[in-house]
Formats: sequence, C-alpha cells, structure tokens
Amino acid sequence: MTSWLTGNNNFGVEEKGSSYGCVYFGKWDKSSERCGPFTEIYGKDIFTESNAQKLRDGTFDLDYYRVKFLDFVQRKQ
Repeated sequence: MTSWLTGNNNFGVEEKGSSYGCVYFGKWDKSSERCGPFTEIYGKDIFTESNAQKLRDGTFDLDYYRVKFLDFVQRKQ
C-alpha cells in the first residue's frame, strides 16, 4: 500500500490491484471513506493540504509518520 500526490490537488492511495483518490483539494475529501487503512495507521492528518504542500516542497516529516507506523505495528502484535 502506497500513497501518492498527483499534481497539486489529488492525494490518493495505491493498493495491490487498485488505486483511488482520497482527497482532491478544493473539491472533495473521501479520505475517511476510501482511505481508512492509511488514516488508521497514520492518523486523520495524513491527507491534509499542509502535508501535500510538504510533499511538494520536500519538507514532509517522514520520521513523525515512521513512529506512527511502528506504534501501529506494535499494537497489532
């Protein structure tokens, strides 16, 4: 499962065999409906417009989300 940002507005997810949009900034937000596994692992803030901007300009805080991922994995064990 991976996440991607296309252009300036489309933030989505790709899983084995399918991909879908989570947020199209300024038009719609389907992150709670379509992108539950990502928000369960990383929190509802993963698909914010500020995170999209950080991805664009290279300042996305990967360490912050790495810790969230490790916490999630530990809870599931």
